[in-house]
Amino acid sequence: MQEQTIKMPEPIQHWLNNLKQLNINVIDVCFENFLSFGTHQFKDISQEKWNSIKTLLSQEKPIHLQSWNSGYLLGYRLNQQDALSCFGLYLAPPIHEATLEIIRTSLGWLFYQHQTQQLQQAWNSEQLLEIFAYVINQSEFRIAAQEWINQTTTYIRNQFSEYENIQLNYFYVQPADHVEWLVSSDLSWTEKGSADMQKMKEIALQAVMLQHEIHEPFWWAYPIFNHGVVQAVLVAKDRKFEQKSDHTALTIYLKNNVDLMQPLLTLWKKAEQGLVQHSIHTGRHFLGKYTQQGHYAWKIVSLLLGIFLIGITLIPVDKLVTSNLNVEGKTRWIIAAPMQGFITQVLVRPGDKVKANQTLIKLDDTDLKIQLAEQQSLLDQAQHQFRVAMAEQNLTDSGLATNQIRQQEAKIQTIQRKLIQTNIVSPLHGTVIDGDWVQQTGTPIETGKELFQIASQDAYKVILHVADQDIHLVKTGQNGVLKLTSFPDQTFKFKVTRITPVAAVQNNINGFRVEAAWQNSPPALTPGMQGVGKITVGKTNLLFRWSRDFINWMKLKIWSTW
Repeated sequence: MQEQTIKMPEPIQHWLNNLKQLNINVIDVCFENFLSFGTHQFKDISQEKWNSIKTLLSQEKPIHLQSWNSGYLLGYRLNQQDALSCFGLYLAPPIHEATLEIIRTSLGWLFYQHQTQQLQQAWNSEQLLEIFAYVINQSEFRIAAQEWINQTTTYIRNQFSEYENIQLNYFYVQPADHVEWLVSSDLSWTEKGSADMQKMKEIALQAVMLQHEIHEPFWWAYPIFNHGVVQAVLVAKDRKFEQKSDHTALTIYLKNNVDLMQPLLTLWKKAEQGLVQHSIHTGRHFLGKYTQQGHYAWKIVSLLLGIFLIGITLIPVDKLVTSNLNVEGKTRWIIAAPMQGFITQVLVRPGDKVKANQTLIKLDDTDLKIQLAEQQSLLDQAQHQFRVAMAEQNLTDSGLATNQIRQQEAKIQTIQRKLIQTNIVSPLHGTVIDGDWVQQTGTPIETGKELFQIASQDAYKVILHVADQDIHLVKTGQNGVLKLTSFPDQTFKFKVTRITPVAAVQNNINGFRVEAAWQNSPPALTPGMQGVGKITVGKTNLLFRWSRDFINWMKLKIWSTW
């Protein structure tokens, strides 16, 4: 039977070569769930046949052999913790019991060889972390890079004894693909014009240009990438590289070492950059997102942000001054007590609409009526004395009686006028906006005491409280819009008619009283309604409109500090 070429992972291939040296001719091999090698199927033997052999394997009988065509098919069960692992061998005759024992022993050897490799990898990982700890405890980027190269070189010379003279060199790639030597093992300084340095730079530059590993006699170079761009180059020098032997183990270790250390060194170098260098680097990186391919999400977001910034800076909008407001009647009448007295009846309350000459409140008139009766009696007596004096033609008595009559008539008129004033009436059509005396019936009031405020019903005005920081922008004749708390879905136009040059504090805001008139017919209003008004004082852009208060506050703070 013609022997087939079997391509397997290196440990398994090595195992098959050992079997061949023992005169065991393996035609084909398969394995399932064998450590990290995964699964490999037979080439010429059906899966059904292999499955039938696997069913015959058990812990009591882990090996089974049966003839197949012109050879023998051997199945071997290797117990593992996670999953069942099986090996299948298609062997050429002859086959006997000693051959089976040799195969079984060699399978165990293969298992332990792989376990040894895993332990070596774990040891290498531990050493990488130890070197990482040395590097991270340094104070500067160059010192950290030197420590990394020295520690790595020492470890290679100890663990890879054939590379006892190896030298590692670290180059950093500057803009325009210029390579700069940073550190070398066993060296803290080197002559830049030396032949070795020129050769090292040439090898490093080749790795940058070709963007892959460089293998030359005495040299090995590995380009280190960052976001698809070569950022640094590790160059190794040793006579061993001149030979044709396999350097895979060393190069794999160096690649893992570099992949672990380079991000740390990159961040360290960036942190030590000056402000100018950092700004230039950041600017190049930022512009690269627009000039290079990809970064579509970034470009779209930047485009939208640019359109937004252009819009808020170039598109003109109204410059507004915002303030709180309340509605007042255009005419407001204050009703005061005309005399001292007691309240007997209250006919209106705040919010009631009243007409002109409508009685609002009544005062007690009992004392006035008594005084009127007394004065009327005195007037009757004076008139009787006047008639008697005229009958007797006594000019003196008639003159005295005439004076007394005039005095009594004046007193009576005064009392009658007071009686009329006990019924306090509204002087105009309007709405009562202040004065609730219903709960004070029977209590005394003093002369001049404010009883009611009545706002005219035919016209209203808007009173805005403009903050002092904005009052210099407000002029009479400017237009604006407002919204009332009672009508949040409607806007109403107004026009500034008067600015009162006296400041007042309202809601902890120092400001000035600004009066405005309605431009159109107002809604069904009640004096005292509140809202927010915006006065148009010119043109600006949205950016200044949103930041104006902050800018004014910052100007004042800076000026007061300096």
